Parts: sequence; structure tokens; C-alpha cells
Amino acid sequence: MQQKPTISIIVPVFQGVQTIERCLDSVVAQNYANLELIVVDGGSSDGTVELLKQYADQISILISEKDKGTYDAMNKGIDKSSGDWLFFLGADDVLEDKAISKMFAQDVPSDMQMLMGKVKLENRNNARVPQWYRCSLGSGIKWRNTVHHQGCFYHRSVFESGRRYNLTYRILADYNLNLDLRKKETNWLYRPVHISTCSADGISKNFSWSLYQEELSIKRQYLSSFAMIFHTLWSSAKFLFKKFG
Repeated sequence: MQQKPTISIIVPVFQGVQTIERCLDSVVAQNYANLELIVVDGGSSDGTVELLKQYADQISILISEKDKGTYDAMNKGIDKSSGDWLFFLGADDVLEDKAISKMFAQDVPSDMQMLMGKVKLENRNNARVPQWYRCSLGSGIKWRNTVHHQGCFYHRSVFESGRRYNLTYRILADYNLNLDLRKKETNWLYRPVHISTCSADGISKNFSWSLYQEELSIKRQYLSSFAMIFHTLWSSAKFLFKKFG
């Protein structure tokens, strides 16, 4: 039996006083011995920082300064992390009871770089958003992002080469990362564990045309010109269907 790995949980937050307490409580309640909690605040002025100070004994690293958005905060968390596995949790999301222990109840093969489970989506204002999100790095990721970052543990080797979230992408930098990992034939493993419950009212679930433009911009790096003809038509059809269907 391998020694239980250290998990770095990185929580980006900005003006999150209404939700961050619920999020942090779900992390503290994990009762997982080898846990590093990193909170990266973007310079909140709504009381978030004062609330975070109440968790000083549970937060391993707290950064509070202006940043360039969520992905910049996540990159800062990566730079400060020391865990064997990294996990990103939104300030309005919660970890399920004993989710970490369940994911690592069995040894993870030494060549694995991504360990995935499933995510439940709440506050679904758009009927097109599914209630459950089963993460996968299979071929379907060429069509849409099938890796929800609140449902995936990344081995720190993923980031050791200097790989970070590309701040060029404001909405889908995680999709860009996951497509790159798919292209590199990264080893991944799915376990049927409910890892987190997340809000479905974020910008990536609003189905704006800017979302699909960014998606197409990312795909151009990884797909052939021929394939992009179909993906452009597909994205246009998705946009129309989800907005007006």
C-alpha cells in the first residue's frame, strides 16, 4: 500500500464573501491528513479577506492581491503548491463528503497524471446544462471540454515543465490545457466518485458567442484545417440551439 499522497487544493476567489465559507468548510471537513489548502484572493473588498483570516489555522497559504482573473489566480496557486496532486475548487463550489479519501482509497498507478471523477451541477438556469458531468479525456474532448476542473486531480508533473493556464483565454483556458494534455497522450484514470457540487451559472455556462469564438480559437491549435470546417459549423449550430432552441 502506497503512502497517501499530499493534495494541494487551490481556491481562487474574488468578492466571494457570500459563498467562500461553505466552500472552505467542505475542504476542512475532508479530514484528509495530507492536505494543503491554498486560497488566492484577487484583492476582494467585500469582507472576503476578513472571513479568510478566520480560517488561518486551516489555510496553508493565503495570497491576497490584484490579479488578472481566475486563471491567473490558479497559476499563482500552482506556483505556491507542493502537493503530489493539484485540485482546483471554485469559491462557490463544495467538495463532497470524504471525496478525497474515496478518490485515493486505492493506489493510483505511478504513470497516471490525471485522476477524474464526476461533478454535480446546481443552479441550472439553462435546461441545456446537464445535472451530472462525468469527466473524461477521451476523443469526445475534441468536440467539447469533457474535463471539469472541479472533477479532476492533476498530478504535479503536469505543471513541472512550466505548463500553466494560458491567460490569453478568459473563459476556456482549462479547455486549452486539457486539449494539450490529450494531444500529449496523457495517462488518465476515471473513478466513479462524486467529487464536488458546482454552480452552473458561471460564464462558461452562459453560451455566449464569445464563448464559442474562444472555443474555436483554441481548437485551431490542435485540429486540422479540414476538421475545423466541421467544428465551426458545429459550434454555430450549438450556439443557435442553446440560445434559441
